[in-house]
Amino acid sequence: MIVKQLFIASNPVKSTYPLMGFKNGGLWMQKKLNELTDESFTRTPNFVFLGLVKYIFSISIGLVISFLYSSNLPLGIFLFIVGFYLIEVHFLFLFPLAIEGERPLFYKSILLTYKTGIVTAFFNTIFIAGFMLIGVLNFKKPLANWYKGCYIILFWYVDVRDR
Repeated sequence: MIVKQLFIASNPVKSTYPLMGFKNGGLWMQKKLNELTDESFTRTPNFVFLGLVKYIFSISIGLVISFLYSSNLPLGIFLFIVGFYLIEVHFLFLFPLAIEGERPLFYKSILLTYKTGIVTAFFNTIFIAGFMLIGVLNFKKPLANWYKGCYIILFWYVDVRDR
């Protein structure tokens, strides 16, 4: 699916759930995945560990690429973003897979990314992330886009998983 289809197909997301950090975000995703699939996943993975591994690895690779290939600040920032998302996209479906109890977790996340298509996954992820980050500037509802973006990832996950 392309981003436009994901946005059209997903329902509006209203939530008062406190999306603060990996644990609460993961619990919110678990609740929404249960609603989306009409299943009841009760397993609670260590969302903090998974989130930290995902983002520490992505940030580290982004920084390495940025420092190795650029001494120019704007180019360095661009390369960091590209490097970060080239790694992060491989772990796009990590939380939903963990919620469903899939193993080996990181390997399956990478497989689903390639099942989607790495280029499609990369550009869709960049777009969704931008949408989520820009939404933080909405001071009345700073997490509205964040919820929507997370829900779109869940919707996308179910679509790719069921292919």
